[in-house]
Amino acid sequence: TDPLWQLPGAHLEQYLS
Repeated sequence: TDPLWQLPGAHLEQYLS
């Protein structure tokens, strides 16, 4: 429910993690 995951760049964070 994090607002950050609602952003279009959320999938990018998955790759960066």
